[in-house]
Amino acid sequence: NTGLGFEATKHSAAMNPGRLILACRSESKGRVAVDEVEAATAGYAKTELWHVDLPEFKSATKFADRFERNGGRVDTLIANADVTTR
Repeated sequence: NTGLGFEATKHSAAMNPGRLILACRSESKGRVAVDEVEAATAGYAKTELWHVDLPEFKSATKFADRFERNGGRVDTLIANADVTTR
């Protein structure tokens, strides 16, 4: 919901796609991101928030199942992940 992935999302939304799925680990942060995309793109309102926590196998398979049922065609995929070290 920040950084390169978020900027790529705003750029994609500015091109007015028929549908934009924002996959987020945090639903609350995702909702904020959807609102920010809408504000940054003069009202683009076709962003969908889909929850997925990739390290959790059950969450990842639930997302994949949902996408298989409802995702439709993929024209562009932006795969962006955070790397954290402790």
